[in-house]
Amino acid sequence: MRSVGRIVLLLRFLAGLGQCGSPMSYKIEIVDEYSFGKWFSYPLRFATETEAEECSRHFSNAGWNGILDLRVVPSDEPVNASWTEKGVLDKDGQPIHRPPAAPAFEETQEEAKKLRLRWEEIVDRVNDSLRLK
Repeated sequence: MRSVGRIVLLLRFLAGLGQCGSPMSYKIEIVDEYSFGKWFSYPLRFATETEAEECSRHFSNAGWNGILDLRVVPSDEPVNASWTEKGVLDKDGQPIHRPPAAPAFEETQEEAKKLRLRWEEIVDRVNDSLRLK
């Protein structure tokens, strides 16, 4: 009977270790064509493995080219992001990646004038070089 009690105590102890050793968060690790085969960690930490996996599925859609492999692993760091249908939010619920504001119409027109002048210069140079031949 004593050995059964010891086994029960041992099982309770081991169960407690599993709870204490559970991860604080989950992170995405990546190997891309510039990492020379080494895994590196994306800085976001998610509360659940599912959130991290959902976020990782959107990396290539976000324009990150050259990804060779992705994985989600436990992390001892605190949660700093969450994944929603709107994308990644910081711990305060604000979007992490905000698109830049659209330029004003006047700015667009000014840039178009500069590009048009530059294009005309290039065309003139090409025409001049063709006349010299």
